[in-house]
Formats: sequence, structure tokens, C-alpha cells
Amino acid sequence: MTSFAFAQAESSPASAIKPYTIKGSQVVDIHSQANGKDYELFIKLPRSFHHTEQQYPLVLVNDADYAFPLISSITRQLGDHGKKIEEVVLVGVSYSKGDNGGLSRTRDYTPTPSPYEKGGHSDAARRASGQSAKYIRFLADEVLPYLSEHYRIHPHKKIFVGHSFGGLLGASILFDQPEAFDYYILGSPSLWYDNKVIFEVESRYAKQHKTLDAQVMMVIGEYENGKPHSHFTMVDDMLAFEQKLESRDYAGLAVTTKVVPEEYHVSVFPTLITDGLLWAIPRSTPQ
Repeated sequence: MTSFAFAQAESSPASAIKPYTIKGSQVVDIHSQANGKDYELFIKLPRSFHHTEQQYPLVLVNDADYAFPLISSITRQLGDHGKKIEEVVLVGVSYSKGDNGGLSRTRDYTPTPSPYEKGGHSDAARRASGQSAKYIRFLADEVLPYLSEHYRIHPHKKIFVGHSFGGLLGASILFDQPEAFDYYILGSPSLWYDNKVIFEVESRYAKQHKTLDAQVMMVIGEYENGKPHSHFTMVDDMLAFEQKLESRDYAGLAVTTKVVPEEYHVSVFPTLITDGLLWAIPRSTPQ
């Protein structure tokens, strides 16, 4: 039976082959006035969206090429089927059109230029690094207002999700425009970038602010410290960052961290999404 089905599939005409799309999703083109680049927003609405007038939590994620399909499945299982979290409007922000993904994310997600960064992508990507301030303005001043206007976003349940360089981006947003999001799920954040420059960014913020109104969850895999004497000490960096934030005693800030046993940088993402959403938007009355 299996071989027969395979033979049938092989003999199908090329015109019958269709790309797979995520049910209920749509793609919106958006031009960034902040940095002059073009992006796509991958948007998935909850099943009840067109049958109610309610406002929904927003889950916004970068690195959408891989993150959007995965989070779509997790929100479907936890929300639509499992009734463990609230239904959400899920939005993924693509890499900039016409650019290599490594270049796009290095340029947009890093706070300072670091052309000789040991842990960077290509030479071209490293040369383009350090432009996250423009990208943050794009998210805060263009993407979020667009989404709020068109998709009934709950004003106090906006969730940022970032992994790796995306986690570093989330930390940068936290000190640049913390009010942009209410919850920050930062997975395996690349706090090592540019000699741990994000610690300097936080220090400058602390000199001028006593309040940081945000809920932050940082999650990382146990095996992300690398080999002894490695450039990457990501677990240690994250825990040190947590201690630094806690020591400031910022009004309005709550920080939660989790080191996931027996997970690596490339394997921890599904767990951190599941744990992060259960933390941020659990159903008040699970069914």
C-alpha cells in the first residue's frame, strides 16, 4: 500500500503540486519609513476573531521564517484545542525583502556596530550590524499602530518573542521603548554580542530611570554555555543579566528566568515558547 501511494504521488503532474500554507494566515506587505526596507507581516487570527468584538493578545515574533510556523502550531494546540492560553493574534515579521536572512537579522536585531564580531554571520552581515534603533522605531511606530488599527489588539497584552539575536533585540527594546510591549519572552538572548554591550545599555538606562514597566521571561538551554573558555557563556550571561535587573529594583519590572535541562540553542525554542505563553497569557478559567 505504501509503495503504491508513493508511485501515485510521483506520477502526479507538476501542475498539481501546491505550496503548503498555514490555515487562517495572511501576508501583508509593509514598507518601513524608519529604515527604508520592505518587510512582510505573517498574520494568523484566532478562530473566534470574526465572530466576536473582543480584543486579543498580540504575540509578535521576529525570525518569522522559522518561528511563525512553530508558534502557530503551539498557539493552536495550547489555545484553540488545549484551552490553556488565551486566543491570540499571531504576527511574524519577515526578514527584509531582497536581503539574506543573516544580513537582515544582524542589521536589524543588534544595537551597535561590531564588524569583527566573532559570533556574527557573514562579513557583509557584520558590516551592516548595529541598526536595531531604526528597526525598533519601525516596530513601535509603524507595525504596532497598524496592527492595533486593523486587528483589535488588547492594549495591555502585547507580547514580544525573540530568540538568539531576537532575544538581544527584545532586551534593546526593553531599554529603548519598554512601553511598546507588556510581556517580553527572550529566548537564549545573545547578550554576549559586542563584548556584552547590552549591560552598558542597561547601565545608561538605570542612570536616568527608576521605572521599567514590563514583565520579562528569559529562557535558555542548559547546554548553551559552550565549551570551557568558549566565547559563548550564554547561560552565565543570562543569569548575570537577571541579577543586574533585580539589583536595580525598577518599579514595575518583574523578571522570571528558566534554564531548561538538557537543551541546546537550537532545540530549546519550542519549550521556551510553550512556557512563555503559559506564563504570559494563561486562561483565567482553564477548560
